[in-house]
Amino acid sequence: MNSPLKEKLLRLREYIIYFMLDAAKQSLGISPSMNGVYFGHPRKGHTTAAFLKARSLAELLGNKSLRNAILYVCSGHIPLWYCLREKKRGIKLVVNQNGVYYQGWYGASYVAANERHLLGHYRAADYIIYQSAFCEESARRFLGEPPCPHQLLHNPVDTAFFTPETGHVFDPAAPVFLATGNFYSEVKEERIRLMLEAFTLVRSQLPKAQLIIAGYVAPQLARITAAPGGGMRFTGSYTYAQAPTLYRQGDIYLNTQFNDNCPSAVLEAMSCGLPVVHLACGGTPELVGETGIAVAVEKSWEQFVYPTPQQYAEAMLEAIRKRDTLSSAARKRCLERFDILLWKRRHEEIFRKVRG
Repeated sequence: MNSPLKEKLLRLREYIIYFMLDAAKQSLGISPSMNGVYFGHPRKGHTTAAFLKARSLAELLGNKSLRNAILYVCSGHIPLWYCLREKKRGIKLVVNQNGVYYQGWYGASYVAANERHLLGHYRAADYIIYQSAFCEESARRFLGEPPCPHQLLHNPVDTAFFTPETGHVFDPAAPVFLATGNFYSEVKEERIRLMLEAFTLVRSQLPKAQLIIAGYVAPQLARITAAPGGGMRFTGSYTYAQAPTLYRQGDIYLNTQFNDNCPSAVLEAMSCGLPVVHLACGGTPELVGETGIAVAVEKSWEQFVYPTPQQYAEAMLEAIRKRDTLSSAARKRCLERFDILLWKRRHEEIFRKVRG
């Protein structure tokens, strides 16, 4: 996570870049190209999901900042004023819509946040890509009916990079549970507590069980992570390059995020052969299908209603019993539905349609 100050400086730098780009297009009188797509100025290193997605597409399909016919925006990562200037030049705007602000997640100021960050791009779009059926449902509810053609396209996973460990033999008496995430504030505390308490219940039956939690944990959550219980480890942040090795340390993946939109980490775990224990809400069930174990929860936009540790522990035990069958099914589902090359081809089809 970038600090607020660093994020503001990055935004300022990008504003200057788009201002210069806009000026160059005006002075040179550049008209739309028939083939080019601009995915925005790429951010390097660790950044948000929106910038990562744009960077991935730019690497797959090229990035044409001047000679473009299409401008591709992920969750408002390109300033609205620049998008509107491009539309005046005849550029088509494709919006990849990933979730909205709502009370249960953002609090009472969610309406203003939607208007400030998302609504302008949504209304200006010439084509909308929803990352999940849940994203479409939430957008219709909080942003309004789509103003243009649209379709559903889930996030991808590089199945050639995220692969299962060769020759791994699962020991049901000593399962290794893995969870990853960005636990950046107290808001995430309940997610961690649910995992820890559920794991404690599982370990009371399986003393050799282990739990690995990887990712950034905010300093204010140190009271939870400073003295983990038996079999628990917090391993800290990791890079994308390190992720496959991390996933291969686990047998079963745990996701306790409420209303997760379309989590790439879930797909990465599945591609590595890990069944996923998850909450039956948001976009996660669309990804996992029958290859994991869902824990029933009450659907809500106003508050996050988590299951009890006992309910989640029961799902973890069920995943142990079915692990080998679910593991192969999870990998197969990623290969058939979510491979990054399939995602690339779907985008190429969309761009042909948008160009007309």
